[in-house]
Amino acid sequence: VLSTNKERVEAFCKANGLYKNTLFTAAYAFLLAKFNNEQESLFTTVYNGRNDQRFLHSVGMAVKTLPVFAKFTNETSVLDFLMACQTQLTGCREHDIYTYADLMADLNLQSNSMFTWQGNMFDDIQFMGKPMQTIQLTNLTVEMSLCLMAFHVGNQCQLKAEYKSNEYSEKLISQFMESYEAVLEGFLTETNLRDINMTTASQIELLDSFNQNDVDYDTTQTIVSLFRQQAKATPDNIAVVYKDRRITYAEVDQMSDRIAGHIASKGLGAEDVVSVLIPRSEWMAVVSMGVLKAGCAYQPLDPSYPKERLNFMMQDANAKLLIADEDLRPIVDDYQGDVLLTKELAGLPAVTELSEGPKPDSLFIMLYTSGSTGVPKGCQLTHGNLVAFIHWYHRYYDLKSESRRVAPQCISSPKRCVST
Repeated sequence: VLSTNKERVEAFCKANGLYKNTLFTAAYAFLLAKFNNEQESLFTTVYNGRNDQRFLHSVGMAVKTLPVFAKFTNETSVLDFLMACQTQLTGCREHDIYTYADLMADLNLQSNSMFTWQGNMFDDIQFMGKPMQTIQLTNLTVEMSLCLMAFHVGNQCQLKAEYKSNEYSEKLISQFMESYEAVLEGFLTETNLRDINMTTASQIELLDSFNQNDVDYDTTQTIVSLFRQQAKATPDNIAVVYKDRRITYAEVDQMSDRIAGHIASKGLGAEDVVSVLIPRSEWMAVVSMGVLKAGCAYQPLDPSYPKERLNFMMQDANAKLLIADEDLRPIVDDYQGDVLLTKELAGLPAVTELSEGPKPDSLFIMLYTSGSTGVPKGCQLTHGNLVAFIHWYHRYYDLKSESRRVAPQCISSPKRCVST
């Protein structure tokens, strides 16, 4: 039962020169398009009766199926859309010798959806002046996956759906009918199609329930503090794997401390950016942790990018230090600041004390868009952003202490499998 009653519908149609059939059919046309993320829809409707003298003395109901094609843009007004639908429906009735089935066959089109406006056919039905009870013996005999029917019962507007349950679920059809009600209300109240809201209050509540992701977690943590906790709890566990090289948490902790101490000795700290230009290796994980321990943000540079882009990224981020492989250093030839080469990392002196480290709102990383449509744009992520993601990831995948990430090549070549 729709919230829009018969009186409102009749008043709206009378004021705008519309048939009720037009209003209800156009609402279906608009909704069908929107549910398919389109601005056009094609379906069938029925034309009550046949203009054939042979049926004058027959008791029964014969109908013709006619095509409905609707098209609109973001700028189309509600009334323009309704009038266009009315013109098309009227034209199809005038040429009803050309049926929906013939049209679909001739144009090699496919559509499996029907809408019918039944008017008052279920309200106060009489035969020879006597009230008659309606008993539905069968459902639709036409081969449609979905048929939506609208009609009046008293002052109520009602909607009924028949559908193939092996193609559509009851939940989907129920949501579709609820959205139909919202569209119909929008036609009566809005000026432009773009202002029609297909969602009802209950649907919005349902959508919001899908995103109930408020979870308590320790928001005081950073990537550095979480790593230190893990290194303290499992110092001998493997933290980094690269080819045949395996490094424990304790080793990564010590190696990254040395890097952090060197960066801090340069006077760098919070909000300073350190660019990292190294090939794929164990140092990718170790160096980034060292940068973070110094309180800085790191900027990963992909050596496969054009040198102009890499130079721009470093300049835009105002990088204060470059940690690079010796063979890759010439790529960023515009940068003239301090450089720490990967060949020097193993010889850095040990440190006995480091600064307190980053805060949750400290800058964690500087990432850049592709720049395919213009100048690359920098994106700043904080430690708090990453900590929140880590907590979600941990819950979502139900990670345990024994969990491992299996390399993709394990699927095709188990002998090459490496757990990390």
